Amino acid sequence: MDDANLHDLFTQDDQTEKMRYEHLSSQFSKIQQELKRPGATLQTLWQNYLLEYPDGYRYTQFTTHYRKWRGKIKASGKLDHKAGEKLFVDFTGKKMSYVDRGTGEVIPVEIFVAVYPCSQYTFVKAVASQKREDFIDCLNSCLQWSGGVPQAIVSDNLKSAVSKGSKYAPEINKTLADFALFHSCVVDPARPYHPQDKALVERSVTLVYQRIFYPWTNRPSLV
Repeated sequence: MDDANLHDLFTQDDQTEKMRYEHLSSQFSKIQQELKRPGATLQTLWQNYLLEYPDGYRYTQFTTHYRKWRGKIKASGKLDHKAGEKLFVDFTGKKMSYVDRGTGEVIPVEIFVAVYPCSQYTFVKAVASQKREDFIDCLNSCLQWSGGVPQAIVSDNLKSAVSKGSKYAPEINKTLADFALFHSCVVDPARPYHPQDKALVERSVTLVYQRIFYPWTNRPSLV
């Protein structure tokens, strides 16, 4: 291959790379906005990017370019927990819904999330409401699923869990107290305005948004 052909080859490669980067960089602002939506991740946005631009960057290059544009990389830490000590529970802030095949009615549902912090095993269930009976049903289903009972159930200050909130001694409602007594465990509500008390379940809620909510709400229409 002569010098002219080599020059043309490398020039063509440089031009292709330039066009590929320009296309990606034009999407950075959009990516930043999409990441603010519940459940959005760089992984899912990269997959959408490849659907539009099949010859685009691989995931590592995609994230590297985006993070360089952002100018920072966030770090995360890990806390140690004893096996079987606690079960963190909460409901997601947003609802999902399904369509009744018989009536065509769109029915909203609450999403219950529970996580064992040591193993990171996570249980998710859709129920009609956050009312006491549905909350107890979720807890019972979770314990049956895991095949064991934690020493303590750590909940948010839900009305279905706490009759009277307090920073030091919240009053647990009788139904939940009886449930805990039957299973030989205790209920330990997180302190109000102390998000670190329930950071692990909040992280699991985020994963539910990422792996269930976002893919479901962005699924292609069959119409």
